[in-house]
Amino acid sequence: MAAEVAIADPAVAAATAKAAADGMRGLSQEQTDRICESMAAAAWEAAPRFARLAVEESGYGRVEDKVLKDRYCSWGVWRRIREEPSVGIIRREPNDWEYADPVGVVMAICPVTNPTSTPIFKGLSAAKGRNATIIAHHPRAERAVVAQRPRGLSGRQGHAVAARR
Repeated sequence: MAAEVAIADPAVAAATAKAAADGMRGLSQEQTDRICESMAAAAWEAAPRFARLAVEESGYGRVEDKVLKDRYCSWGVWRRIREEPSVGIIRREPNDWEYADPVGVVMAICPVTNPTSTPIFKGLSAAKGRNATIIAHHPRAERAVVAQRPRGLSGRQGHAVAARR
């Protein structure tokens, strides 16, 4: 199963991620949570395909175990964080307020042993904070990581554009 994969130019990836992060900055809690829930649902559905690709390409693990891990990193993680506030004032006490503000672009390193679960978890966690993500994948897991990119995007656009939806 050969696939042609373009490695994103770092400058293009950074610019695209910054644009995505800028677009997310003004989202409400409800909008942010809808995006995250959609991401988790899409990853849950695609878990068997992602798991097969990860095992085929990396040579590590078992498909059935990776399906479980990918599903936990999608819907399981979403269930844990969905009630957590991540926009605006998230805690208010008499002399102590906590305010959630996005950092912008989050860089994530993806090991060959977890080429699908790591981007799912990192992308979902970053999006909850209204941040974009750039995934640096292991060379032996390129197709498995790139397969998670939203449909219709070229390799040069990378994962960052997913955050703008």
